Amino acid sequence: MVGSAHLLPNEKEFQEPSSRYIEKIRPSAGTPECKLNDDMRFTAYNQYVHKMLHRWGPNVKEMVAIRKYLATQSVSMQQLPLIGGIEVDLPRLYSTVQQCGGLSEVIEKKRWPRVADLMKIPRLAQDRLTKLDDIYCKYLLPYDTLSHDERLV
Repeated sequence: MVGSAHLLPNEKEFQEPSSRYIEKIRPSAGTPECKLNDDMRFTAYNQYVHKMLHRWGPNVKEMVAIRKYLATQSVSMQQLPLIGGIEVDLPRLYSTVQQCGGLSEVIEKKRWPRVADLMKIPRLAQDRLTKLDDIYCKYLLPYDTLSHDERLV
């Protein structure tokens, strides 16, 4: 049987365990050897906070209203559109465009870069401004024409 180090703290080390006592527990070789191979791969998945559990906040309610209205217009949307690998939150896009003065203001004053920045869409995403405009026109422009009462679920 191979003997192992048997460390007992003295009175001072016991009073403040984070000082030097914990450092003495490290292996004598310093760093442990890595057991991961270079050919090992891990699959990463996006975790969308607004989709966790059974959420039913204002964002989800508005998304349901958008989907319901798009269904009446025969516009199919299996999954939310992506820009640069990031899912576009349609209710947030709608409210961001409204905060910037509405679609006509955003187009006339060329505020799509500001909208994209507020939406936290990466600047390196290819054609982010054009895609954002296309997504708004395809999915949210019909919804934008509704009155406030018609938008409620």
